[in-house]
Amino acid sequence: MLRLIEKNKREIFYETIFYLVGIGSTILFYKNNILLTGILFISWMFAIKIWHGKKDVQVYIVSAVFGPVGEMAAIYFGVWSYSNPTVLGIPMWLPFLWGMAGMLLYRISTIFVTDARRK
Repeated sequence: MLRLIEKNKREIFYETIFYLVGIGSTILFYKNNILLTGILFISWMFAIKIWHGKKDVQVYIVSAVFGPVGEMAAIYFGVWSYSNPTVLGIPMWLPFLWGMAGMLLYRISTIFVTDARRK
């Protein structure tokens, strides 16, 4: 495991920063939908400069669409609710956060799958 981290430390560093910005800004600014949406959009723009592969963009878009759709269904049926919703029970920044989460999971899993194939 340490060898895998050492070989991919730059990639893991960027992914960790991207994760911390997403989670940290959500915790700090969830009540300000416009500010948080802007922060998440800008962080996505930086991430696309680093990970600009076609697959990265596709994973981001699919996650940004289908994640919130699932949440809208759950909200409709009363499973949970957001403290500051703007559209159909969800905050306007949620698709960006789902996109980030999907892309990060894809990027991290790619490291492990690539390593497993080398063995």
